[in-house]
Amino acid sequence: MMARRMIAGFLAGASGLAGLLLLPILLLVGSGFLSLIRELAIGQQGDVGFWSALATSIVRSLRSLPGYFWSARWGMVALGLLGILLALLESWKPHIQRRWRDQVGLVVTAATVSGLIFGGIYAYRAVLYRLVADRPELSNQQEVVLTSTGAQLALGALTALALTYLIWASWRFWYERWSTVLRLSQPATSVAAPTRPQAAATDDWRTYQQRMAQLRRDPQSQVESAPAPVANQPAQPGIGPHILAGLVLTSVLLYFLARTYDDIGPGLLNAGMWVTADQRANAAPLSFPREPARIVVSNTGGSGTVGLRLTEQGETVREVGAMRLPGNPRTYAAEEIQLDDLPAGEYTLEATLQDGDGGLLNYAALYGGGLPGRLLAAALGLAAGMWAALATIGMLEILAGRGYFGR
Repeated sequence: MMARRMIAGFLAGASGLAGLLLLPILLLVGSGFLSLIRELAIGQQGDVGFWSALATSIVRSLRSLPGYFWSARWGMVALGLLGILLALLESWKPHIQRRWRDQVGLVVTAATVSGLIFGGIYAYRAVLYRLVADRPELSNQQEVVLTSTGAQLALGALTALALTYLIWASWRFWYERWSTVLRLSQPATSVAAPTRPQAAATDDWRTYQQRMAQLRRDPQSQVESAPAPVANQPAQPGIGPHILAGLVLTSVLLYFLARTYDDIGPGLLNAGMWVTADQRANAAPLSFPREPARIVVSNTGGSGTVGLRLTEQGETVREVGAMRLPGNPRTYAAEEIQLDDLPAGEYTLEATLQDGDGGLLNYAALYGGGLPGRLLAAALGLAAGMWAALATIGMLEILAGRGYFGR
């Protein structure tokens, strides 16, 4: 039974993504059908008949489907693994003494999705810095590529909310259907709300007659012999203060982790300096607060040859003998200087024109990040997942207190 439950969970997760992939296919098929009718109407298909053109279009679409779904295989595997976890929770949820226990999978989904998104935001920041450093044509668009952290987090929060509900709802939809196919039984509930005992149907009129006769003899007996009220389900202990305390602690943890990431995460120094026939040498100071990674020096439109030298307190630590400028305004020439083994500190980038007219040299110096940055990004993802789980539980507790999940 447990193996079948895990299989159903995996298939439900994979089927959810496959079902979402079908939506753009249907849109493309509809658009292609309209385009085909238009081409046939204006004669672009020549003497090809409607049914022949339609059959050819359908065959081409069917041939592309396997590759289309295969390109999303890792996403299906990831959602399938999440589906296995949610399926295991289905058999464990009767042990949860809360009215919202049927939504425990939503808590886990919110934690997983939020952790991956917010951890990925910080991990991807290093990728964006490397992209700007390695692509000289992006030096003038740095503000567009490197958006603010606040904007990224706001977009990440909206994305996490949408994906959490979408993944959870689609998984539940497909899990019910795969459970039917695999003939899975629902787990027995370990806690049942007590119900009021009902008298036998044949004795109802006798009890009523006896009660009415007693009330006519002694009206005061109505209060004394009133039936004891049936006890409702025991009141559940409130966990609101614990949830609030957990949210405060995780918020503080997220704040300090984010500040620490800003101190050891990736950074970029970029600017430009001219070397011309009138000013054949120039220098730019570079202050690395963290361990430098590399420098990319680029030029477009210049001509000639430039020598590059990186110095620390007057001593050469890196040197490029000759960097050939492209001599074409449509072409970039770039020279990369690796700095992996150098410590943080103050450096100077010197450029000397050896021949030609020279030009503007743009440089992008990348520093920080590395393994410490990736570990902090993972820690931020875990903390964000904890915060999302606590916030979801708090929301479910509020809804349960208002009777949304019944008694």
